[in-house]
Amino acid sequence: MSTNAVAEVVPGATQLSIGKNDNMKRKISEILSHLTQGQTVLISSKSVALSKAVSIIEISKQQFLLQLLQDKVYQFNKIVKVDEPVKPSSDDDLALAVTKEITGKTTNQVPVLYVLLSSTSIEADLTTWTNQTL
Repeated sequence: MSTNAVAEVVPGATQLSIGKNDNMKRKISEILSHLTQGQTVLISSKSVALSKAVSIIEISKQQFLLQLLQDKVYQFNKIVKVDEPVKPSSDDDLALAVTKEITGKTTNQVPVLYVLLSSTSIEADLTTWTNQTL
């Protein structure tokens, strides 16, 4: 499932991706900016950046609730697996060549986390998403 396919679930949601090298303060600030404007934010992160994304999301929710004296943040989560091409480092070239020869694999499945955050109720079909509203 691609980010575009997920974005179609909530048209007009602001899309934001979190990677392992992203600055936490900047991402938190960006999420807070969108939430204070009443926008729904679709956050995506994959593989090695998942723990960083969860930290950024939790800090953003706490700060939003404290700063605006809101009593609720709507959150829906979805995790999927996507195929991603194997990108070996130069040290892994021989091992990768052997693995490809044996298994025929040129892609790996990696987890992707999607999180919808909003200060208002989200009107969409989110039956396949997990509700984590505070």
